Amino acid sequence: MLSDDEDTLPIALQAAMRRRQAEDSQHGDKPTSKRARQVHKKPAASKPRAAPRVSKPLEPAAPEHLEVIQLLKGYGSETGHNKLSCVLPHEGIRVGSGCSGWGSEMFALAALGVKYDVSWKMLNARLHGGLPQNRVRIFICGTLRKRRTQDMLWPDEVPMKPLSHIIERGLPPVQVTKLSSGYLRQLAEAKAAILQKSPQALKESEIIIDLGNSASRGPTWAVDYAPCLTRTRGKGNGFWVLSQHRWLTMNEKLRLMGLSPAQIPQGVVSESTLGAIAGNAVPIGLLVPVLRALLQTAR
Repeated sequence: MLSDDEDTLPIALQAAMRRRQAEDSQHGDKPTSKRARQVHKKPAASKPRAAPRVSKPLEPAAPEHLEVIQLLKGYGSETGHNKLSCVLPHEGIRVGSGCSGWGSEMFALAALGVKYDVSWKMLNARLHGGLPQNRVRIFICGTLRKRRTQDMLWPDEVPMKPLSHIIERGLPPVQVTKLSSGYLRQLAEAKAAILQKSPQALKESEIIIDLGNSASRGPTWAVDYAPCLTRTRGKGNGFWVLSQHRWLTMNEKLRLMGLSPAQIPQGVVSESTLGAIAGNAVPIGLLVPVLRALLQTAR
């Protein structure tokens, strides 16, 4: 039966609606709108899909190798590091860095067969690369077994270059009034915390403060070395040089990665892109000794 509002419709339209209601009643369906009838429409038969290709199963890795992979995952979840640096020679050398989500463990799994001898070590650019940057990465190296002549001799700890040799002097400071309220708040929190924990460091040491953290995490800082340079910090601001009252410059970021600004061609990429590349790179101070040690393992 039509509602009172529907009685005002033209007679021809009322008749059409009654016929639709009668058809729906014969099929045991409730009257539905056009859109609803389209939703309940019987789907068209889909074409049968081709059978999936079955790849050859990988040879299972040794238990000790699986233990290493689990350790890498645990390290990333506990410390927040999600970077894995890999060096795998296979008729040559492959170097990968900055792979997020632990996708680079596939490099390790590829080397954990019977053809390779694999070793790994956690290295810090500050301790093993001589660079004043707290940059921790895990390196995994594989040597073709039939060509191996000696075990992998990982780099030992070396003296760190002073951060004062990285920081440029005489550059104009940034006016505090130009900082955002978030930066100002974190800068004040960091100064108060440093003054409480190590007041002498404010007078005698170089301090780099990371002002780019979230408000819930708060500022972090490092004394006499820089925090880890990430892609985000590399392409923009975030690291505050306390003694100079300014942001870390691009030249200083490059020096933290072991590069000389004079070695970088001008005008090839923007400064933001160059900083992002630096934040994703392997420090020269770590890459060179690792490759040198790796090449000495095989003839």
